[in-house]
Amino acid sequence: MSGRVLVTGADGTLGRALGSVLGADAVMLDLPELDVTDRRRVRKVVAAVAPDVVVNCAAVTDVDLCQRRPGLALRVNRDGAAHLVETGVPVVTISSDHVFPGRGPEAYVESSTPDPVNEYGRSKLAAERVVLEAGGTVVRTSWLFGGSSGLVPFMHRRLSAGRLVRAVSDQRACATWADDLARGLVRVLDEGVTGVVHMANRGAVTPLEMARMLRALCGRGRIAEIRWADLDLDAPRPRWSVLDSRRGRMLRPLEEAIRGWRGKDG
Repeated sequence: MSGRVLVTGADGTLGRALGSVLGADAVMLDLPELDVTDRRRVRKVVAAVAPDVVVNCAAVTDVDLCQRRPGLALRVNRDGAAHLVETGVPVVTISSDHVFPGRGPEAYVESSTPDPVNEYGRSKLAAERVVLEAGGTVVRTSWLFGGSSGLVPFMHRRLSAGRLVRAVSDQRACATWADDLARGLVRVLDEGVTGVVHMANRGAVTPLEMARMLRALCGRGRIAEIRWADLDLDAPRPRWSVLDSRRGRMLRPLEEAIRGWRGKDG
């Protein structure tokens, strides 16, 4: 693409994937060079880089940590986005299916009404509002995986080693390969898309269905069906947070994405 792109949270799963796709067009920054919670530092760094657009991948994504420390979630997820917006540079920020309540049974599209059930979702929704008020772009995604990070690699490692995977059967969403999302984000940048966009690999699954899909691919391992209540986690989850896009931005089917990931990183 043409133009200079600043990517925050560059050391994360999506940040690394974006760096590979953007190449020389990108300035990749993470802690300690850029702390998005530090307003003065953000202004100084953005002025020095002089980007045409900022892609904000910096976030606290540990849902249970956010539930225990809502102030931290807001400081990083909402205030970090606000500090970037205050520089006057257009911002594309990454958001989550957790902004939705998860009641189902219909998929959530860009115009669906958010109503988060946990502190992570509330902090992400607050960030969305800041960016949208400034005319920026919000890209919602779900169950991100890439390299060795995320639910898909975790399950694949255990199953490939012949180990047991305990997989939830009462939560359904979409999973997203970071490499596919990165390419989709570049298209958004190239086309100057603003507003809310949903972007995930097509094909809603439960973790149990995902585990079965992975076991069929690797031919090993054992699976035990569990429910979310069995995990006794701090944060409630949306039980149905399937994404769809009225803007035509969904990515290729999940099965294809997993085969692509296995060929590269699996």
